[in-house]
Amino acid sequence: MSPSTRSRLAWGLLGLVIVAIVFGSLRPQPSGRTPETSSLGQDRDGLAGWANLLRSAGVDLDRLQRPPSSGGLDPGPTVVALDLGSLTGADEQALADFVSAGGRLIIGGATDPATIEAVAGVRPTDTTLPRPPSSRPLLPVGETRGIEEVTIDGAGALWSRPGRALPVLGGLGGDLLVLASRGEGEVALISDSAPLTNGQLASADNALFAINLVTAGGHDDVVFLQRLALAGERSEGLAALPGAWSWGFALLLLAGLVLIASRLRRLGPADGTARQLAQPRTGYVDAMARILARSNDLGDAAEPVRRAAIDGIARRSGEPLATDADMLAAQAARAGVPADEAAVLGDRVEQPESAIKAARALARVRR
Repeated sequence: MSPSTRSRLAWGLLGLVIVAIVFGSLRPQPSGRTPETSSLGQDRDGLAGWANLLRSAGVDLDRLQRPPSSGGLDPGPTVVALDLGSLTGADEQALADFVSAGGRLIIGGATDPATIEAVAGVRPTDTTLPRPPSSRPLLPVGETRGIEEVTIDGAGALWSRPGRALPVLGGLGGDLLVLASRGEGEVALISDSAPLTNGQLASADNALFAINLVTAGGHDDVVFLQRLALAGERSEGLAALPGAWSWGFALLLLAGLVLIASRLRRLGPADGTARQLAQPRTGYVDAMARILARSNDLGDAAEPVRRAAIDGIARRSGEPLATDADMLAAQAARAGVPADEAAVLGDRVEQPESAIKAARALARVRR
């Protein structure tokens, strides 16, 4: 392989590595954590039943498999973000920006009050009153359309002071659902996600409430948050790079080593530019034939050459030694010996030209 070819291959490998790094960095990274309840959960406290109910109602459903802070939140669909615990500042800001840009967000349940305030701009407080077994509509809004009662058999608390939010579902014991506005968007704050879980979705009007909660305001698609960022995760230095980049840098280093190796001086002489062929034997054969031709007894001198040529023809053709001129001619043709050279092998050599032809026939069968 020539140095220029090796160099082109090395640069080609380097280009492939760069492409792999770029596309590898675009893949979603499975980092972070999941919310306490998931739309994939099949147990009593999961939300898979809610997701299936929405599909049967004609709602387009998607799941966001990366933290909100990674970008890509479209303000078109309703976003469900329940039982989040405490979010990072980046995720809180991403959800707040989503709402301000005109998005509709459902948040609450087991979510830190400080996170709710950072996202919604309001901070409802829990009630200390005895918890009633159900909530009823307080206002005729989209979330309460067709609902008479929503059961709330759970461990969560209701809200007694919704702040600047508007109570729409609750009672004397506290509010289950309040609505708040921020920027161009709206936030539905639910104090307890239990009515939406698999174990309680079939109770009272919980199923209708679950559909209304998503489709209020004319929305017909929903996105469930499935990943949340971890505090301090990949926040600075090399740790902030996507995981796929580590493999990309390793391949980049390998490509650099290959490129360096292609530039090093080789040990030993350089390869030839063409295939080395065997030295021609024509001159040698002609010289030997002329020596035989000048011999005092040409027939005796050329006889070993003639016999060796006949043996070589028989060996090449894979047949016994020829006993007549016709058999010899046929064997010679199969052995690649021209007819004029084969013709002089049938009898004793007497002429210099015949000696040259016999020597050439011997050279052919010994190649």
